[in-house]
Amino acid sequence: MGVVNIWGNLVGIFTSKFRATDPNLSIKATLVAFSLTYVSAAAAMQLGSYLLHKIDLRLQLLLGMMIFAISMYLSQFPTNFD
Repeated sequence: MGVVNIWGNLVGIFTSKFRATDPNLSIKATLVAFSLTYVSAAAAMQLGSYLLHKIDLRLQLLLGMMIFAISMYLSQFPTNFD
């Protein structure tokens, strides 16, 4: 869950970066993404425990690593917060 701590530190930076394209963007709007981090992590943990008995652990780790790497690559392209 280290990503939650990282996102919490970057909320202000993301808000100021995307405020250039959306002047009405506030910290409250970006904090919604912060809380969604907890929700998605909780859902992914439940999915992971279900998949533990369905697929091999190495394949599960590979899928998680690929999802993480692809999402980190794609995160460099957004030009607005939406």
